Amino acid sequence: MYYITTYALMRGILQVEDERCSVFNDTVLIVDKGSGHPKFYPHGEWFTSKEKAITAAEKMRRVAERLLHNAAAAIQELDFNENIKRLPTTSERNN
Repeated sequence: MYYITTYALMRGILQVEDERCSVFNDTVLIVDKGSGHPKFYPHGEWFTSKEKAITAAEKMRRVAERLLHNAAAAIQELDFNENIKRLPTTSERNN
């Protein structure tokens, strides 16, 4: 059994049966989706342990929360009265 965390924050952790997967060089998980177009997942985005996958997804969530918090703080600090910028005219751009 393999657990894929690539899209954990959007779709959850994907659980894939062994018979649909092969591992190349212990670094890439190849999943046969049945469409003739396999999907490749690099090391660090797939796990053989459910617990390790959950730990990785929780870490991803903490990082995403921190990034969102920082982005929200930056947006709140914007002062539109002080940040008005004039675009150059066509003639100014051509000089």
